[in-house]
Amino acid sequence: MGQGTIASQYFLSILRIIDGMGLPRAELLGHINVLDVDLYNPKYRLTTDTLLDALNYASEKLGEPNIGMKVGYSFRVHTFTETGSVLALCGTLAEAAQINSHYQPLVETMGLSSLERRNSGSYFLWKEGFTDHNKYRQITELIFSGYATTINWLSWGFDKGVAGITFRHDPPQNLSDYELVFGDKIQFSHTENAILFNPKAVDKVLPTSSPEKLTYIRGRLDIYMQSLSEKSDIRARVSVAIREAIRDHRLSFSIVAGTVKLSERQLRNALTEEGVKYRELVELVRRDICRAYMQDGRSLTDIAQILGYNDQSAFTRAFKKWYGVAPSEFKLEVISL
Repeated sequence: MGQGTIASQYFLSILRIIDGMGLPRAELLGHINVLDVDLYNPKYRLTTDTLLDALNYASEKLGEPNIGMKVGYSFRVHTFTETGSVLALCGTLAEAAQINSHYQPLVETMGLSSLERRNSGSYFLWKEGFTDHNKYRQITELIFSGYATTINWLSWGFDKGVAGITFRHDPPQNLSDYELVFGDKIQFSHTENAILFNPKAVDKVLPTSSPEKLTYIRGRLDIYMQSLSEKSDIRARVSVAIREAIRDHRLSFSIVAGTVKLSERQLRNALTEEGVKYRELVELVRRDICRAYMQDGRSLTDIAQILGYNDQSAFTRAFKKWYGVAPSEFKLEVISL
């Protein structure tokens, strides 16, 4: 029996990727008996075995024997908004590994990650919470392909950050695309699940490093971690629903209300009781998405369309309100958070 859980937002990202591969979201949720509305509750968690069931079902339906690896490879640093963005702001890969370990519970508790320095090199370890390594192969490869992609992206200004990979599970029958995702130094049936850092990259200053912004986002994440033990408020639930609606290009108050299973009147009353304005929440979510896409190198024209601004002047006004400068004048490294 697998141990641990994953956050609903993590699973939402997995759902979007699998849906894009050809398996409808509703069908997959129906198979694992999970309600769509539950995924918009920031406190909702899925078990390791539920995730495994979902991956195995997707693998069978899509004819993808290495579905975990392929889904993880589609993740990007900003897939999880601030829990991913914080890594891009770290000083080095070593610091990113340590900070990832601290905030890992916000995403998953299926294993325990850590940075370990040995005579043979610096390693990112993931000590899984299950013992049947072959049974849970898809999950291990999901986790590791996401980490490998992130590490190599963070070190894009110099040598690749990943120098080697070791897995505890046996090699799968189909090894296609493994070298593309993990590189050519892969070992199976090993004693640990680990990523070996490139010694030339592990302690180099990252191109995206920003100590000031890192401090700011860590403060917000610390507050969020504390809130996990408290009652989930309407603000958090609605923010998740807004983010999903923007990504699906169908943002409207009625859609958001339906997602959190409230009537429009009930949602207005709930927001009023919390002293929250819907329009302000929309702009906060748009600002966060905008920052994430800018860090990914997307053009401002593309970002404006993604955020639902059909009028360029409206996007310009919003941008100036968020960052204090016009889009044509911005410099990513000096934009305030």
